[in-house]
Amino acid sequence: MDCMSQHPSLYCACQSRVLVSERIEHPDGSREVASLTCTYCAASWEAYETPALPGPDYAVAYMSTTAADLMDQELALLLLSDDNANVTAPDFGKRRGALLREAALLDIGARRVELGWFCWQAGCTGDDVDHATATADQAARSLRAFDLRLVQVYVAGPLAADSRAWDVAGGLRSYVRQEYCGWRRATERTNSATTDRQRPL
Repeated sequence: MDCMSQHPSLYCACQSRVLVSERIEHPDGSREVASLTCTYCAASWEAYETPALPGPDYAVAYMSTTAADLMDQELALLLLSDDNANVTAPDFGKRRGALLREAALLDIGARRVELGWFCWQAGCTGDDVDHATATADQAARSLRAFDLRLVQVYVAGPLAADSRAWDVAGGLRSYVRQEYCGWRRATERTNSATTDRQRPL
């Protein structure tokens, strides 16, 4: 474990930011955070978990998300942006999809910077964490505001967009994970149903 450090953005359920990390060192010399421990209450959790926040953690929300998936998401964002720019009447479903994908990508990126801070990785200084989290928070805020304007017709998760549970530090990004998880599961069900219809009798 490393020495006690007050993290710029991550915190325990007891609200303490003084965390220590258990790190894994790979043969190539790179390191990653395996788990975190609070020095105040001694609570421990895996790096992908978010015990202080509502909604699903990173493993549940972005289950099986690979680098190739992230590239596909970025391409989808570009295509959606082009589609929305070429129509006179906005497609709210596509617009919402673009906001959700963008917020999810920024959330994943911010988490990598947050954890990289423990390993002194390049591009993971305190200022980098502040910038990454602020950018991810703004994207999450835009998604939630969009859902509230449209009376939450696209909300897929169990907690409503207007729930006060999201009004905590990091809560907006947790909302993104809830909605991405719901969107992914709905997409999987749709794809499964389409495959079943295409199977020969």
